[in-house]
Amino acid sequence: MARREPAALTAGTPIELPAGGAAVGVVARFDLIGQRIDSVEEEIESRPPTVEEVGVLELPPGVSVLTMKRTYRVKEKPVEPADIVMAGHRSVLSYRLAVT
Repeated sequence: MARREPAALTAGTPIELPAGGAAVGVVARFDLIGQRIDSVEEEIESRPPTVEEVGVLELPPGVSVLTMKRTYRVKEKPVEPADIVMAGHRSVLSYRLAVT
């Protein structure tokens, strides 16, 4: 998983280093610096794996991967985009969404 947070928001704050802070989870971490995440966007696709992904994910022949582009946002500003790759045969994506 590749995560990228804007240094303009996190530099010099308690969440500058994601793995080193006390708060767990993206929403809790950004709350610590007064940035309230108000939406998460996910785009999911299925595709054949790359040669590297076959090795890292220990995929048997013929198995696809699921890719997820996830972006946490404060208003419209992206604050924590992530690219996630999952083994298609071992992954379940389950959602519960509020209806307002």
